[in-house]
Amino acid sequence: LAAEMATETFAKGEVIVRQGDTASQFFVVESGRVDVHVDQSFDPSQRAPRITDKNRTKSINEGGHFGELALLSSELRTASVRASTHTKVLTLSRHDFERHLGHLEDVIETAHTNQSPSRRQSSSLDKSSLESFAEEECPLSTDDFDALEV
Repeated sequence: LAAEMATETFAKGEVIVRQGDTASQFFVVESGRVDVHVDQSFDPSQRAPRITDKNRTKSINEGGHFGELALLSSELRTASVRASTHTKVLTLSRHDFERHLGHLEDVIETAHTNQSPSRRQSSSLDKSSLESFAEEECPLSTDDFDALEV
């Protein structure tokens, strides 16, 4: 998978993803920092999402990640992400992920069936379980991807 990841660079203040856009990539912050913004009154038929200090919900530093739900589906982005410093990210498209590992549901199901019975949980995969996973701190580095073999 590491070979499939592309590197993109963003200047301070540049928007990386916009709330309401179709999701198709997962991002790992290689260097720099990004801020996540949620415009609660956003209506895609009316206007672009507002990105202000008041609607910043969190910052993601080097090793952090965002957009992991894009590996599962092409739903609309639920937040905007803007570089708060000069930032370099690694990106992985859903297409490349599926080409190497299959659909995310299948990967999770395989991992689930390989767990010991005491560690198994419900095998149902739904959006709320993925969103709770996405909210957890789970810093990644490029070394994590170099270790993956496909």
